[in-house]
Amino acid sequence: MVVVTSLMLVASSSCSSSPSTCDGGGVADQGTSSGKRIFVTSGTYAGTSLVSIGGGTNPLTSADAICNQVAHGGSLGGVWKAWLSTTTANAIDRIAEVGPWFLAHGATKLFANKAQFAIAPSHAIDLDEAGSAVQPPLAVWTGTLSSGKAGLTCADWTMGLAKATWGSTGAISGWTDVGADATSQECEGGLHLYCVEQ
Repeated sequence: MVVVTSLMLVASSSCSSSPSTCDGGGVADQGTSSGKRIFVTSGTYAGTSLVSIGGGTNPLTSADAICNQVAHGGSLGGVWKAWLSTTTANAIDRIAEVGPWFLAHGATKLFANKAQFAIAPSHAIDLDEAGSAVQPPLAVWTGTLSSGKAGLTCADWTMGLAKATWGSTGAISGWTDVGADATSQECEGGLHLYCVEQ
């Protein structure tokens, strides 16, 4: 299990032109001229620590804070939300209609619009914040069914021995919910997060 004691948000900065690195600052612009980006975190986080490790007041604000910190650490800039559900908030409802979305650091389109999140991406989400391909496939906390609605969430990411729905970076249809095996991940373990630019 990976324990993260504190994370600090880096203030978003804007850059002009296309998706490239800004001169001097090392922070990329806020998405592509035609859409937004998605990545999977290179680091892992215990499901139960999502309540607090990002500095938020609940698992969703903390997970969002993690995504923003990781994105800025990877020189992506932008504003990000974690693809994560609780019993009172569905992941798909947390995403604004600002797409299409592409793999971070690439031109591979993943989702043409918000509605496609409830179907499947057009390509596996297999690049991390640095643009590195993730191999072998990574397990990702989602708490979210293929419909984009909440699945199992370890009692809202508070019970270590409870189970949560998870996805795989090596899957298309199972990107957010691997199906029958979705109950095999206990929240005391460490998995990755999907981060969606807004």
